[in-house]
Amino acid sequence: MRRYQKPSPKRVKIGRQWVWKLQYRDLQMVPRTKVLGPCEEMTRPQAELAAAEILLPINSEITREKPAPVSFGGFVRDVYLPVSRGRWKRSTAMTTEPRINLHLVRALDERPIGAITRQELQAVLEEKAQTLSFSVVHHLRWDLRSIFGLALSEGAVHRDPTPRLFTPACRPAKPRRTLAVEDVRKLWSVLSLRERLATRLAILE
Repeated sequence: MRRYQKPSPKRVKIGRQWVWKLQYRDLQMVPRTKVLGPCEEMTRPQAELAAAEILLPINSEITREKPAPVSFGGFVRDVYLPVSRGRWKRSTAMTTEPRINLHLVRALDERPIGAITRQELQAVLEEKAQTLSFSVVHHLRWDLRSIFGLALSEGAVHRDPTPRLFTPACRPAKPRRTLAVEDVRKLWSVLSLRERLATRLAILE
């Protein structure tokens, strides 16, 4: 990968003479060495100026070729999901991929992943907490930590904004409805023998 270069000239001895030497890489990433001049005839600032003149066209080309920022959705689709499928169980993939695509990719799809802040991610969780259960939002928080952890290791981001995320208070869970004894008796009173046996196995046995 091409990177902006700013190496300092080094004072080295060649034969009996001390010279300023520059080590750098050209546009094909091939290591190069250039003797800038004798130390007795060239000061360090002059050597640094000569090095800058050599590196200027190389760094200018690298700057023009700087790739476009990776989007959150692009990273998830092209990197995170393919990597994760290799370690997820089939049942995990069946629930996790739709959750990530529906709630995270849809919210952050075109945002450059390196520009996303902790506040922005927390706002997404806060919005989801208005309509989703604690369990789902908590899983989304875990998904974000996993995505940005991989992004950091892949060099797609320079820092991980997720460690301080928290699961906000979510909408109350719907009350669970249970069958009372009287409800079971009413149910059996209208069922045939076969259906009564099936419901008895499901409810009691």
